[in-house]
Amino acid sequence: MSNEWLVAESFERLHELISAINTLSIHAKFRLAGRADDRREASVNQARDRLKAFLESLEMVVGRADQEDKGAFLGTDPRMGELGLFRSSFDDLRALLTATEPQDLQRLIQFLRDLRAILEVNSHSDVVGMLGEI
Repeated sequence: MSNEWLVAESFERLHELISAINTLSIHAKFRLAGRADDRREASVNQARDRLKAFLESLEMVVGRADQEDKGAFLGTDPRMGELGLFRSSFDDLRALLTATEPQDLQRLIQFLRDLRAILEVNSHSDVVGMLGEI
């Protein structure tokens, strides 16, 4: 498979994740505001499933990296460790995806915001990889 194809595929997967993040984030904000979001229940469930699968994959990658080396990842920004994503266990993050209590919904929204920020950085790298610097 060519590098361009891999970059395009990665770009598509990242945008599917960002879409799932947006769907779940909007749902959580509706719930916090005391408004029902029943019309989009199927979309919300699909978003949860997509994000759970992503977290499971990420957990495997992080676990493998922890076993292989205890040092920092090359090319990572040390400030990323400040994000909530890296201060919670994967079990806690997966549980947040089905949050219903206001304090948990707030944590979910923050987690989704942090995750979106990380994914958007990677998405930008993919766009540059496909199109070059403009």
